[in-house]
Amino acid sequence: MSNLSDLEREVFALEVDNLLATSELTLLQETRPLVERLLEEVDALVESGNAITDEELERLVVPLNDTLAAGLEREMVALQVPLRQEAENWSPVVPDSEAPFSDGTTLMRRAEMDGTSMAEWFRRRSPSQWMRGVMDELRKGIEAGWQRDRAGRASAAAGIQRLVTTAIETGIWSSSNGTLERNWVSSDLGWYTRQDEQVCDVCRPLNGAQISTIGQRPPAHPRCRCVALPPRAAGSS
Repeated sequence: MSNLSDLEREVFALEVDNLLATSELTLLQETRPLVERLLEEVDALVESGNAITDEELERLVVPLNDTLAAGLEREMVALQVPLRQEAENWSPVVPDSEAPFSDGTTLMRRAEMDGTSMAEWFRRRSPSQWMRGVMDELRKGIEAGWQRDRAGRASAAAGIQRLVTTAIETGIWSSSNGTLERNWVSSDLGWYTRQDEQVCDVCRPLNGAQISTIGQRPPAHPRCRCVALPPRAAGSS
C-alpha cells in the first residue's frame, strides 16, 4: 500500500468481501448436495451401459441450475440493505426514494458474467448457457471413462464445482458493485484493484483509472474482485 487512500480502499474492499462471503458460503452449501446427487444420477446412467443423451443430461442438471439461480436472486436482494450501509460509510448516498431496492429479477438482469446478464446465463432454453457448461463437463468425464472415484468422474466433479463457484462469486460481486454505485451521489468513479498477487493482467493496469475515461466498469471478467469507487468523503468513518 503506497498511501492512506490505498489503505482505506483496501479496508473498504475487505469489509465488502466479508459481507459477501456469508452469502457465497450459503449458496455453496445449498448447491453441494445437488452436485453430489447429479453425479450419483450420472453414475447410474453410466452403469446401465446405455448411450446417454443430451436430453437425459439436461434433465439431471435442471435442479442445480434452478436452485442456483433462485439462490443468487435471494442473496442479491438480501445484500441491498447492508451494502447501502457500506456505501454510506464511504461517500454520501442518495435518498432512499432515488435508489429504491430492486427485486431479484431486476438484479439478475443487471449482474453480468463475461458481458452477459446472469439472468441470461441461467434462463432455460433447452438448455441454459450455464447448464450447457455443466453438461459439457459431464460429457467430457463420461467420454474419459466415468467409473466412480476415477479420473473421469473426479474431473467432472471439479469442473462442475468450478462453474458453481464462478457463478456465485461473479454474480454476487457484480450485483453488489451495481448496488453500491446506485447508492452513491457522486458519479465520479475510479476503478480499483485489490493490489495483491491475485490481480490479473487485465485489471492491474486499470487500477486508479477513471470510469468515465476508460468507458468500462468492474467486473472485467468472471470472479473479478475490482470495485468502482467515488472519492472518499472527508470525515467518513
